[in-house]
Amino acid sequence: MVNRRACEPQTPEPSQSDRAAAPDRSSHRALGGRAWALPQSRGHQPAQPVVAGWAETIRIVVGDTVIAVPAKLDTGAQTSSLAAVDVTTEATASGVVVRFKVPTDDDLPGARAATTAANSDRQTPERSTEIAAPLVRWARVRRAGVGEDRRPVVRVTLCVAGLTADAEVTLTDRSGMTCPALVGRSFLAGRILVDAARRDLAAD
Repeated sequence: MVNRRACEPQTPEPSQSDRAAAPDRSSHRALGGRAWALPQSRGHQPAQPVVAGWAETIRIVVGDTVIAVPAKLDTGAQTSSLAAVDVTTEATASGVVVRFKVPTDDDLPGARAATTAANSDRQTPERSTEIAAPLVRWARVRRAGVGEDRRPVVRVTLCVAGLTADAEVTLTDRSGMTCPALVGRSFLAGRILVDAARRDLAAD
């Protein structure tokens, strides 16, 4: 059975008896002063796909950084993408690192993009989280009337509807989109069935 509550906040203060048999916390990450557990079976296909809405609040993990953002679950897209601003690259001894900022809202559950009509002319949103991730590759995207766009692709961990797996994510400007993140077929296939008539099913 798939654990659909695997990404929910854990009890911060266990009892004394619980401390004696405390589990390994290596799969827990801090977010807003609370611990969020990542499923131990990350990356594994569930026995049966989980049903989720066309939009869900997802969690993105890079190292010790965890952010929550609303995402569109899009079966028409192959690769997942994430809104990012102030994107820069830096050559290091271990490879190229991409540094970027993600528009976020610290209030949980259900983060919301901070870019609004009041600050739409600002490159950096009023609320954002800075992230650094290794560059996987560059993606070339053809856009009608614009030509070819070159976008960095990084590897992150996605937690969607209680399912966690590593995924390649394209960084792009999604300021005009409904959701700052998009989850594509490469993550959804075999894991999640999308109910196009509903949203936020994972929170039910």
